[in-house]
Amino acid sequence: MEEYLRRPKGPHSPELQAFLKSLLGERASRNVIIVNLVPFRLWALATLPEDRSLRVRIERDRLFENEEDAERALLLRRLDLRAACLSTRERPAP
Repeated sequence: MEEYLRRPKGPHSPELQAFLKSLLGERASRNVIIVNLVPFRLWALATLPEDRSLRVRIERDRLFENEEDAERALLLRRLDLRAACLSTRERPAP
């Protein structure tokens, strides 16, 4: 994690590459992306809808002035989504 936060664009160790690849395998994680709002100046996270004919939902309440900060926020969001998915899977049936 520390390695990614230092250098979100890489290069990454083989272990981190494997972890990032597994994270992208999570369906919910794939639905969160980075969008460039102003070329080379402003980025935001966005959520892709399940129905791809609908619009992307851009999160304008948290904007990033550099791509690396957006990449860090994306990783943290994907980790949160993975944790949420895991916690719902581990709940015992009523």
